[in-house]
Formats: sequence, structure tokens, C-alpha cells
Amino acid sequence: MENKQLQDLVISYRNGNESAFHILFENVKKPLFFNIYSFVKNKEIAEDLLQDTFIRFLNNIHKIKPNENILGFLMVISKNISLDYLKSNKKKDIQIDETIHISKSGDNIVSHVNQSDLASRIEKILNEREFNIFILHVMEQWGFEEISKYLKIPLGSVTYIYSNSLKKIKAEIKEEELC
Repeated sequence: MENKQLQDLVISYRNGNESAFHILFENVKKPLFFNIYSFVKNKEIAEDLLQDTFIRFLNNIHKIKPNENILGFLMVISKNISLDYLKSNKKKDIQIDETIHISKSGDNIVSHVNQSDLASRIEKILNEREFNIFILHVMEQWGFEEISKYLKIPLGSVTYIYSNSLKKIKAEIKEEELC
């Protein structure tokens, strides 16, 4: 579903049309679920966190700007909820896959690093646009063309932003510090 259609659904929901939210939910739940699942590696937990994502979305629906990327907004919320969950459950004896492999096409930054710590650290290094592109490409394994269409940014800009993001990350995070 196009972002314009998602924006129209948000506006319709704000104006009292409850069915608009159901349509929105049905159209974005799958990518959000997989985003959450990529962090928690547990279907039931991912389903619960998906519901939490929509609760937070509804609580913040008034913050959405007219030309906001709705799916992008929801992806950020789902990522933050997933990371919060991982942090809060780190002390508990829950089996979660906490490793991340970032070694696509020579981008060897690190391997076998605590996912939530690394994601939090990278999020502090990069601006929001850079972080979103990085996450979509490395963690979600989206191609640059797919990211370009999704974020409605020219392909050249996506690859340039990604390349600069890697340089920033490499400058801040030393391999020997993480391994």
C-alpha cells in the first residue's frame, strides 16, 4: 500500500472512522511483525510486541506530520519496542538470539556482537535517516532498490547515505573493541 493511502487511513481514523485503523493494521502488520521477529526470534513474543507497537502508535498518532512515512514511523516504533523488550528481559533467563552478523559484501564491521547493544550504539552514531537505511539493509537484508522505493529516496542517495553510515560506524566502533 502506498504511503499516501496509509496517510489517508490515518486521517480517516483521526476523524472517527474506526474501520480505517483496521485497514491500516492489515496492510502493515506483516512487515512490522518480521521487523520485530528479527530482534526477538520468538513468534509469540513478536505477536505481543506487534500489539504494543500499535498501542504506542495510537498513543502518538497526533504526532504524525502530514507527509510522514507511516510505515517508517511504525517501523521505528516496533524497533524501539523490540529493543526495550530485549533490554528488560536481558536479566531473565529467556532464550533469545542476541548475535548479529554484519558482513554483507565486504562491509565487515563486526560479527557476533550483542544485537541490542550494537543497535543502540549505532543509533547514537547515525541520524534517523542513516539508521533506518542501515537497519533495512543490514538487519532486514533489503536491497538498495527496495529501500529506495520504500523510503521514496533516489537509489544513488540510498547507496551514498549507506556508504557514509558505514564510514561513521567504522570510525566510532573499533573491531577489536567489539570482538
